Amino acid sequence: MSDKREYTVLSPLRRNGKDYQPGESVELEPDTASTLRLVAIKVVKVKPAAVVPIKTPETPPKSEQKPEGDALRAAIREAAASLDKADKALWMADGKTPQVTAIEAVLGYGITAAERDEVLKG
Repeated sequence: MSDKREYTVLSPLRRNGKDYQPGESVELEPDTASTLRLVAIKVVKVKPAAVVPIKTPETPPKSEQKPEGDALRAAIREAAASLDKADKALWMADGKTPQVTAIEAVLGYGITAAERDEVLKG
């Protein structure tokens, strides 16, 4: 089970409907931060911990629930629109279709290429 950590945003980021600018802090699970690092190089960096947390019983972290139907289509459209058009790492070779991993990094849950294509090309 992973704990959320605080990261400093290095380039514009949209996460769960909120825009983050460089220098702002964002709380992410390490797996999500790793995905963002792979998708958009140097999007976030780890802030040094001031205090080592003590392990205590905890409730499982909330995970993003994947919506269905129109809500999923709207979320995919919004996530794709939030991606930096100048960052070639986020886009397929055609320069118009976003990478599935880039959309997933914004959404916080997985989608398929077919779902992306249905929304953006359909």
